[in-house]
Amino acid sequence: MPSANDLGNNMYIQEEFITDEDELLKFSSKESWSDQFQHQTMWYEGWWKREPENIWEETVRKIWEPLKVDQEKTHGFEFWINVLPTGGFLNWHQDKDEMEANDTGRVITPKKGTLFYPVPHTVSGGYLEVQNEQHEIERIAPAFNRLIIFDSGLLHRVSPVYHGPRFVFITNLWEEHTPKAFQPT
Repeated sequence: MPSANDLGNNMYIQEEFITDEDELLKFSSKESWSDQFQHQTMWYEGWWKREPENIWEETVRKIWEPLKVDQEKTHGFEFWINVLPTGGFLNWHQDKDEMEANDTGRVITPKKGTLFYPVPHTVSGGYLEVQNEQHEIERIAPAFNRLIIFDSGLLHRVSPVYHGPRFVFITNLWEEHTPKAFQPT
């Protein structure tokens, strides 16, 4: 796996991301996908500051530690889960500090983002579509145990899910900026 800095603006896809069957089984529990996690964005400052406290923080570490993130620059990792049912989709958007954009109009984007499909699911549609800097659209299917690393500051969307649900775990690496939602008040 390349380092986070080696990726530049390139997309990286890894099949069979987690090789331990027992570890993968943890993602299939309904508790992992409970409302406690599903309707909020969470923050993890990094494994070098504190040990992971749940399956999601453990997965943040599993994704980002091999990428050798710059611990001096990294403020932390924003993460959330998303379950899109049949008929669900997400419009074109870019990941950004939402509160900053709403308050000032300034758009600050994360360094990189990831999508990980940790649950065996039969899904039709629900493709990640990313518009690159040449305005071409790259399209990636939501396959079980697939990890996608990309520039989540680029416009991207999720095409309609024709048969679902589509389960995904999303992370963003924030360097030199902490989104307002996670700054101390």
